[in-house]
Amino acid sequence: QWPIKGDYDLNDLVVLFRVTSITNSSNQITKLHFDYNLIAAVAIKQLSAGFQLDNVMASNIKSVTGQLLGGGTPFATEISGVETGVAKAIIPLFNGTKAVVSYSGFLNTVPGEYTSTPEKRVTVEFNSPVNQSEITMGSFNFFIVADTRGKEIHTPGYLATEKFNSTFVSGGSLHPSDNFKTADGMMWGLMFPEGFSYPSEKNSIIDAYTHFAAWATSGGNQYPDWYLDKPGYRDQELIY
Repeated sequence: QWPIKGDYDLNDLVVLFRVTSITNSSNQITKLHFDYNLIAAVAIKQLSAGFQLDNVMASNIKSVTGQLLGGGTPFATEISGVETGVAKAIIPLFNGTKAVVSYSGFLNTVPGEYTSTPEKRVTVEFNSPVNQSEITMGSFNFFIVADTRGKEIHTPGYLATEKFNSTFVSGGSLHPSDNFKTADGMMWGLMFPEGFSYPSEKNSIIDAYTHFAAWATSGGNQYPDWYLDKPGYRDQELIY
């Protein structure tokens, strides 16, 4: 399970997800189940989400079921369920957080307030089986979109899709080799291999986690376990 926290301006999204591969007798992938739970959201913009299979072509998608794409923007899809006008397989999940769970104001970020959130499943079926080496977490490119389709937010190390509009990230403080973090190492999104206790409303992750800044600005060399619940690692009063 991998929670993702994506930030763009004053927008936060926390998603817990699990990817399950269905294989044939040759151990090739014929189908993917993407189970996710939208845990928390704070947004002044419409936040949408999807993922790109970096090593799979859009033409190899037979069908996608379980998407929540009412309104048709920012994601529009072909009959197969893959996004329109792309070469690589982009699978939109939802066109807005409130299509997934009904809430007002903030979703599960204010201490003492809680809204139960349902688990959803999106299933992707391939025309031709895919080798397992082609679909790993290194090529499973989850991202969110803020309002306009070109405003993509990825975790560091993952490439933007062909619909990304680079004018939205222009600026002198950007990292020279990564559109999704700043020059000092701070990033737009985070991915974890286990559960993450996120900061509560109006609290910064830098304050909630003592060693987060050192980890980010060192390129991950210092305190790689910064998110664990170890003595001196957290200010529990700042965590939801």
